[in-house]
Amino acid sequence: TEEAMAEAWGLLDIDKMILGSILEDLVKDGLIYRSKKEKYISMREKGFLTGTLSTNEKGFGFFKDLETREEYFIPHKSLKDAQDRDRVLVSVLSRTSGKNREARVVKVLERGTKSFIGEISVVRGKIQAVPIDPRQFGTYHYQGIKARKGDRVFCEILEYPEDHKWGLAEGVSLVGNLDDADMAIEQVIIK
Repeated sequence: TEEAMAEAWGLLDIDKMILGSILEDLVKDGLIYRSKKEKYISMREKGFLTGTLSTNEKGFGFFKDLETREEYFIPHKSLKDAQDRDRVLVSVLSRTSGKNREARVVKVLERGTKSFIGEISVVRGKIQAVPIDPRQFGTYHYQGIKARKGDRVFCEILEYPEDHKWGLAEGVSLVGNLDDADMAIEQVIIK
């Protein structure tokens, strides 16, 4: 624990604060893991890896270890709330799936997608934006520029979907609607 380290090294109060800040940065960077019991653990030592997630429109993903470049398969149920291009912490599982070993997402360290093009719809009176990219999962409550059902809007993500709850997105600009012929070209340019 942080307290045990500070005691073992005989740190003064100011040094304890610096240690806490350094440990927090290492956790955020995915270099060490803080357990529920506030113990700090080396990632590789405990079978945790840090890398980038690539998701598939069918709902599964692949994780690429930043250090070894090895790929791992992640089934949909093991993605948790991770999205395409997120930097994640994973735990490697003993079973394999096809040619790749299998892993599960433990934690999202950094979001890789900050915006998306979404289609506006209304569900039970609530306006929502649904990403048109099938690799991006989740539904978002919508706020921002005026848009109608069927419009496509460039949205910035304010809150990511978590625990089967909707995220929150703000509409920044209208891309078009389903009837616009030039919409596909604009979508490519924005991406």
